[in-house]
Amino acid sequence: MHRSFGHAVVISVFALIAALAPSARAGVVDLPRFPSISPDGSQIVFSWRGDLWKVSSDGGQGVRLTSHTATETHSAWSPDGSHIAFNSERLGANNIFIMRADGSGVRAVTDTDRPLTLSAFSHDGEHLLMHASMEGDVYRGSRPYRVSASGGPITRLHDAFGHSPSMSPDGSNLAFVRGESSSLRRHYRGPARRNIWVQNTSTGDFSQITEWEGNDDAPRFAGNALMLFLSDRENETVNLYAKQLGRTNPTARALTRFEGVDVHGFDVSRDGRMAVVAVWDALYTVDLTNDRAQPRKLNLTAPTDAGDDIALKNVSRDVTEAALSPDGKVMAYVAYGRIFVRSVDDNAPTRQVTRGHDRCADIAWAPCGTILYFSSDRDGTESIYRATVDATRSELIERVRSARNGQQEQAEESAPPDEDAPDETAPEENPEANDEDAENGENNAESDAPKRSRDDKGPHPAERWRDAVRFTIDPVVQQRTNDRRPVPAPDGKQLSFQRERGDIVILDLESGEERTFIESWSLWNEWRWSPDARWIAYTISDSNYNWEIYIAPSDGSGDHVNITMHPGRDASPRWSADGRILAFVSDRIEDSDVWLVFLDRTLERKTAAEMDAYFEEAKKQARRLSPLDPRKDDLGFDPGDAVELSLRDAYLRLRRVTSFPGSEGNLELMPAGDALLFSAAGGAGGDGGLFTIKWNGSDHSRIGPMGSVQHLSLDGSKATVIRGGRAQIMALPGGRSENVDLDATIRIDLADQASQMFHEAARRLGMTFYHPTMKDLDWDELTMRYHTLAIRSRTPDEFSWVANRFLGELNASHMGVNPPREGGAPVQAAGRLGIDKSPVDRGFRVDRVLEFGPADRGELALEAGDIITGVEFEPLAENETLTSRLRGTIGREITVTVLREGEEIDLLITPHSYGAEVNLRYDDWQRHNARLVDEWSGGRIGYLHIRSMGIPALYEFERDLYASAHAKDGLLIDVRNNGGGWTTDRILASIMAPVHAYTRARGDNDAGLDSYPQDRLFIQRYTRPVNMLCNENSFSNAEIISHAFKTLGRGTLVGEQTYGGVISTGGFRLIDGTTVREPFRGWYLLDGTDMENNGAIPDIIVPQTPEDESAERPYGLDRQLRIAVEDLLSRLDD
Repeated sequence: MHRSFGHAVVISVFALIAALAPSARAGVVDLPRFPSISPDGSQIVFSWRGDLWKVSSDGGQGVRLTSHTATETHSAWSPDGSHIAFNSERLGANNIFIMRADGSGVRAVTDTDRPLTLSAFSHDGEHLLMHASMEGDVYRGSRPYRVSASGGPITRLHDAFGHSPSMSPDGSNLAFVRGESSSLRRHYRGPARRNIWVQNTSTGDFSQITEWEGNDDAPRFAGNALMLFLSDRENETVNLYAKQLGRTNPTARALTRFEGVDVHGFDVSRDGRMAVVAVWDALYTVDLTNDRAQPRKLNLTAPTDAGDDIALKNVSRDVTEAALSPDGKVMAYVAYGRIFVRSVDDNAPTRQVTRGHDRCADIAWAPCGTILYFSSDRDGTESIYRATVDATRSELIERVRSARNGQQEQAEESAPPDEDAPDETAPEENPEANDEDAENGENNAESDAPKRSRDDKGPHPAERWRDAVRFTIDPVVQQRTNDRRPVPAPDGKQLSFQRERGDIVILDLESGEERTFIESWSLWNEWRWSPDARWIAYTISDSNYNWEIYIAPSDGSGDHVNITMHPGRDASPRWSADGRILAFVSDRIEDSDVWLVFLDRTLERKTAAEMDAYFEEAKKQARRLSPLDPRKDDLGFDPGDAVELSLRDAYLRLRRVTSFPGSEGNLELMPAGDALLFSAAGGAGGDGGLFTIKWNGSDHSRIGPMGSVQHLSLDGSKATVIRGGRAQIMALPGGRSENVDLDATIRIDLADQASQMFHEAARRLGMTFYHPTMKDLDWDELTMRYHTLAIRSRTPDEFSWVANRFLGELNASHMGVNPPREGGAPVQAAGRLGIDKSPVDRGFRVDRVLEFGPADRGELALEAGDIITGVEFEPLAENETLTSRLRGTIGREITVTVLREGEEIDLLITPHSYGAEVNLRYDDWQRHNARLVDEWSGGRIGYLHIRSMGIPALYEFERDLYASAHAKDGLLIDVRNNGGGWTTDRILASIMAPVHAYTRARGDNDAGLDSYPQDRLFIQRYTRPVNMLCNENSFSNAEIISHAFKTLGRGTLVGEQTYGGVISTGGFRLIDGTTVREPFRGWYLLDGTDMENNGAIPDIIVPQTPEDESAERPYGLDRQLRIAVEDLLSRLDD
């Protein structure tokens, strides 16, 4: 497979040399995954480097079956061994394909925009079994499905939720797994654990086969009565087990006994004689006919290509940082973790400053412009380095010319004299002086040149960067700590940086001494030096996550003063050039706005005319700013007269500058302090982009589209901006932008890149993961162990698989490594009609039309019983699915031909998206539940469901609280299948509001003890009896509110224990765009119980069973809801 971690423009080296070297040496298969075994046990198929390979079950050299840029993973053999089905992303989403056993005749079986996971063939080979989440169910889980091996509609195997279906050889039993905990999460013990169930295909009855408190997974039949599966029930390790069906309380028997490393995949031959298991980096076979047989490791090799290890990537549109030099003549870039520079002159070449697979970031020019500081992890930790120019293009040219002239002079001296030439003998030189010069190694031309003093008026040393060709990299801060984000002081003599989580450290560049300016655990600290280098303004978070801005003397001689003093987020402090004004952003009034404060209180007393004069003079001074000169003893730095700052009362004198809808960011204050540059999600008129505005909030102007503002030039006449991965210089105040593109293609060693990415992820999580002891794991040892696997990965999918198994050792939620999408067709979404349907001859029967959906519109609506036979006047072909026919139709009116009572009718329908379909089904489910509660309670109890813990759902909660609970005696609040968010405390403010008074107007005979003016409340309140429903899919913030509801005794908690996944999470990106989630904050009950792995336990536990889910369509039998109603009614009666 020819792919790489790089996305965008990536060229495999193999593609360049394929014509000359179509194949290469045989290499060791070092990361085989997802094995499947032939029916007779003679051959094994596995996934490696994104393709499928086949090998003898005795081992040996594998044969490549597939070769495609898309990822291919799971496979399954047909019962007769003639065909192999497999998963691939060739059509965009993960679909199912089939090929002959030799790899020929590949064809698509499914064509859907929702990912499918292949499990097995049916017992007779007629169908393929799979699982997916594709119907927009409210329940957060998969369903098992089947599809004909020749293609066609995908249909449910049954109406219960579950995944990983497998059928017994005689077709009498269908095994599947219930429980949605990740198989990558080791040692999970909770309500979402995986257990194995079996359905009798004749009677439809369900039986639970395993009841282990951990995970039992991936059932496969080895005969009609023997089931094999994976379980972590012993030695805290996943092994292969066998269990007899049809016996009373049979004991599961271990077939493998690996310790510390899990079996992560297996398959069993149809004759039940042999199994193949995947463990760590190898495949093993297990002889099932011998009870004493030990797993036998297979030696696997396969032809490898150079292109599997190396990739070329053009990074010209991958700029993530840009910094214009202080003199405005050179642009520095970070692109794909490498540093580049080029002159801003037209057609100037790009030069690569750093090489190798370390990740460089945080570029910052020294004030003199001769040094470029940056951070890098080349030594295994984040350290700070500096780049300087070692040679320039003009210097190289001069050396070549000097060498050529010297050769010519030497040739002339050695030539025989011309006797006819006139005597032009030069004056005699002092041979002793020449000898001495030669011995000292001095160059005559240089020694004769005048010595350059430090106050030389010649070209500024920073000019060398304009045509630099070679660079010197030196460490500045290189310790065992993680040090990053270098910020040079304006005086050029000090360098501040961030150490570990949040400490800010100042380094004296002359003495090398360090001192800690602040100690902090916060990851989000930001700071700026004052222009005179006497002060530092910084943002820091306290334990309540209030972000405040402090100002303190940079030399540590005075107090740190909080100048914002507000329980919100104040960030991005920015100084004016004279240090008298500070701007920042704050969300103290809803969204983040731009604020400003006069640190010099005398400015408060100036008249409007005086302020205009002040700013005019400040502009003149700003235009005189220039880079420092390293040839001068003091670098030419003039701090000016010290300004007396009035800090203690600054928080009382803050001025709000903007009040646009949405949030502002990317803030920069013009050097004169008279205007600000910022981004706004919604500016005047609602158009987002980059804006300027005067200090007093007047004269705002949109000057360009949204972009990432990097910094301003010294005089404020330019801004460096990144848009679409390209660096731009934007002229101010007008906003005219000019691209300053780099031009570079880099060579990527995929093993080296995987090594860097893995170490970065491990290092960052080791520093920030919420648990102080990393769950008592030896993180360094685990890092080293899994690193040996990570460096074997060659595709993003392989890397993320290894990394997720590594993170799974933490047994923590809110984690995950998600790769960028690899090759394959783009996903073309299909339209949905808002119907339930069943395949019939000639089309699809409409079983139900969802209210308010696309098919429920006026005279042209679909009706239950209609047979859909065509789309856009084209009949549906045999085995064609409605999903494939509706690709690309979202929001576009189409004709749908139906057969209604024997007559063909053409209807006009506008399909909507899958997301809209999910919302439609959610609303229908909620209305269904509300009707049931009203019926069961005789109209006494209201019902509402909270879909998520975010602002849109909070608005719906307030709406539904009135609509559902008004004039009711009690209320059911449902947080089942709620994926979390952050609004628990706002909802508690509603349902836990204390009753201290009531109001009654004259003539209002309906007022009672709970009557209160709603306009006096932060949020609408509800004071009558309440019950709450939760289940194993209540996650994160939905668990916090479930815990709180029970802890505070507000009512009865009913349902299943919540998942046990409560951590606050952030995230970061690795060099190729892979995202890593980063849990940084734990949540605890007042007794110290960590909510992670300790879900809220209901007062009344009511399991949800397959029988209930299959009882009736569309939503099954909801016993949890019924019992919650009954309990609340009993309390109302009491």
